[in-house]
Amino acid sequence: CHVGQHLWLDDHLSHRILRVLRWRVGKQWVMMDGKGQCAIVTVMAIRDKQVGIEVMEIQQIPQPSAHIAVAVPICSRQTMAQLFDQGTQMGCQAFYPTMYAHSRSTGQHKNIDAKSQQRWQTILEHAAEQSEQAWLPGLAAPMDLETLCTQTTTMQKIELGFTEPMSPSTLHTLLEQPVLLCLGPEGGLTQEESAHIRAQGGQCLRLRGGILRVETALVAALATLQAS
Repeated sequence: CHVGQHLWLDDHLSHRILRVLRWRVGKQWVMMDGKGQCAIVTVMAIRDKQVGIEVMEIQQIPQPSAHIAVAVPICSRQTMAQLFDQGTQMGCQAFYPTMYAHSRSTGQHKNIDAKSQQRWQTILEHAAEQSEQAWLPGLAAPMDLETLCTQTTTMQKIELGFTEPMSPSTLHTLLEQPVLLCLGPEGGLTQEESAHIRAQGGQCLRLRGGILRVETALVAALATLQAS
C-alpha cells in the first residue's frame, strides 16, 4: 500500500472493527503486515457492513537487534496458548513446538491435531496485534529435540537450570548471535536431553527463585535475556 491509498477491508476485519471494537468514521489506528511495515490509517467510510480506510502514513520498523527464539514444549492446549501469547507480546521472533520426553510420558502429544498449527498461528497474530509488534514471529511445525538441534545449528542454545548465574557480559555476548531458549516441559528436561543440548554448545541460564511453572519460566527467562 502507499500513502493516500483508499482500501476496503475484508468482511472479517470489518466485522471486528464494527461489532467488537465499535469504531466509527474518523477513528485512526496502526495496521501492521507482520514484516515490519506499519501503516497509520483512518476509517473514512462504512458501507454495507464494510469499512473503508485511507492510508495516512507508512513506517518501516527494523527487526530487533537481539534474535530470541523459543523451543516451546508440547503440553496442554491452555499452557501452549499462554506460551505463544506471552512470548509474542515479549518480542520472541520464532517458536519451535518441541516434543520432549515428558511430553510423551504424560500423553501431552495427543493434544496435537491437524488444526493445531492454524490455532497457534491465530494466537500469534492476535498477540502481535494486541501488543503492536511490527514483526510476526515465525512458527515451525512440531518436532523432536534431535530435529530441533539439527535445524538450529547456527543458534546459541540456552536451557534453564541451577548453575551459577551468568555474568551480564556473558549474557550480552550470547545475544550477539541468534539465541534459542530451550524451555523444558513440566517435569523439566531429562539428563539425556540436557546433555544433548550441551553437546550442541548449549549454555545454562539460572533464574531467581525456585522451580517455576513453564509459563512463568518463559516470562522470567525472556526478561532476563532482554535486560542484558
